[in-house]
Amino acid sequence: MTSKRKNEILKRRYDELVLDGPAPCMYVPITKNGESEIVPLSTEAVEAVKALPSFGHDEYLFPSTPTNAVPKPKSPWRHDIQDKFSEAATRAKISDIRPHDLRHLAASTLMMLGTPKEVISALTGHKSRALRRYLHLSPEFREQTVNRLEAVLLSDSSDTATDTVPKTAQDRERKIETSSEWKSGAIKDLVAKEMVGTWGLEPQTSTVSR
Repeated sequence: MTSKRKNEILKRRYDELVLDGPAPCMYVPITKNGESEIVPLSTEAVEAVKALPSFGHDEYLFPSTPTNAVPKPKSPWRHDIQDKFSEAATRAKISDIRPHDLRHLAASTLMMLGTPKEVISALTGHKSRALRRYLHLSPEFREQTVNRLEAVLLSDSSDTATDTVPKTAQDRERKIETSSEWKSGAIKDLVAKEMVGTWGLEPQTSTVSR
């Protein structure tokens, strides 16, 4: 529910969290990108934190505990919660899932809901390049790319190609030829407009002298 990386959560102390008030949040002093972040917490996240065994007893949300393998932990926080996470996933009847998958789930869900990339980046900490992997899930991205291509390539009418029913085989062949010519020209026009309007590039012209 936070979309943050595992280590950015496991290292948190309770004095870095605001659990009450109108804007519950979590302060992350330094992320993987070397930046600090203030992460909003949902109502469910706040309730989950307050339900932790460490709440009201320890400094850290996930304090380290001595084990047979590591009798003297080097850090005061846990480095991994895979065992507890696996137990929770089993109770929820979810298989083949890792803690980091929840981060992907958050970004994917927000992208599918049409959330602006800038907002997703502010929450997850993804850089613009990292967010590209989720672009195909965006309704806006789909509308402006494949849907536009479909509208041009699969359209059956144009200014030059009419919707009248061909009477002869020759008429049918001419209708197909006219429609193909129009689509070819429309695609070239669309590409030219995108090159100039979006990237500021002029369409390539022939350099052969006449």
